[in-house]
Amino acid sequence: MNKFFKKGLTMIELMAVVTMIIIVTGVVFANYGTGQESMALERSSQKLYQDLRFAVSNAMSGIEGNYGNGIHFDITTDESKKKYHIFKNSVNNAHVFNASSSGSTNIFPSKTNDIADWVKLEDGVKILYLRDAVGTSQTTLDIFFRSPYPTVFLNGNNNYYQNSTDCAPRAECTVVIMLSTNDETRTKTITINNAGMINLN
Repeated sequence: MNKFFKKGLTMIELMAVVTMIIIVTGVVFANYGTGQESMALERSSQKLYQDLRFAVSNAMSGIEGNYGNGIHFDITTDESKKKYHIFKNSVNNAHVFNASSSGSTNIFPSKTNDIADWVKLEDGVKILYLRDAVGTSQTTLDIFFRSPYPTVFLNGNNNYYQNSTDCAPRAECTVVIMLSTNDETRTKTITINNAGMINLN
């Protein structure tokens, strides 16, 4: 008697194929999430860099009643680590953010100084740390460009760092802003020195 056998997959082979599909799908989705976070970090760091350049150019514009522009950082709470504030000062010789009625105002006319109107970083991105011009970690930091040149003032711990004497024994004053994803494994660093050089790494 002739027996005819039909070729097919055994249960073990079928389970092996399904397992491989599940593993490959998991790897793809895991990398997709990582890629999304990396792109959000890249976009947020580029936005902050452009906002610093905007503050410089606006300070050089010579608009009446605008004695300079700056960016204020506050990382005292988890919520404030996700945003920063672009401000202008209408008081001469004021080189720091001051939310009082006679102090700093939002650079955008339609907005106020309320933290809800600050520039928000993308989801999954936060300010990891701030370092002032002498390398000390800070919870607040101001970078101010005084009109019209602009002259750069770096403020940390209520001290102004404007020239090499202020930064001694260092040759120049440089502040550091580090952004990271929520897991803090990926970072972007922005540095600003007292000559107005802004770098993104």
